[in-house]
Amino acid sequence: MRRKGWHRRTGGPAQGAQGVPAGRALIAAIDHAMFMDARPSLCDPGGVVEKVVAGGADAVIATFGVARRFGASFGRAGLILRVNGGPTALFDGEGDWPLLFSAEDALRLGADGVVCMGFPGAACECATMGNLARLASDCRKWGLLLLAETIPGGFGRPDLHTPENIAMAARLGAE
Repeated sequence: MRRKGWHRRTGGPAQGAQGVPAGRALIAAIDHAMFMDARPSLCDPGGVVEKVVAGGADAVIATFGVARRFGASFGRAGLILRVNGGPTALFDGEGDWPLLFSAEDALRLGADGVVCMGFPGAACECATMGNLARLASDCRKWGLLLLAETIPGGFGRPDLHTPENIAMAARLGAE
């Protein structure tokens, strides 16, 4: 366990409880290649991480492979590990979003937190919201930040992306 108020990877002072600043924070997500194919701008993940950190990002959302391979590039920025995954761009359909990594895996990488999808209203609602509940317990136990990325109906139901449903999904993620 690290000392409270200290950044998990660098051992230096942290601005927030998990090495991610308290209050406002700029968090850059570079986990898209996992299920959306590698965009041309993300083909050099180490370079992208260096640029977003130099540009002032307080934390970076990254996949396990990027975090493991380019860990030194994160510098002072917090690492938020993507711990679930969904269907790739090659899959035709909604698919499942299982947990691929655990809170303990995130700790071994030196992550400050984890991010996981939850899809209230989708066919995989019970599985994804159950993943978030289990992660909430594990993250509390280990002192990790949990970012719940909730989307009503998932990606396959844009008709459910109304302000009211988005508010409900955000509330479910917070709970």
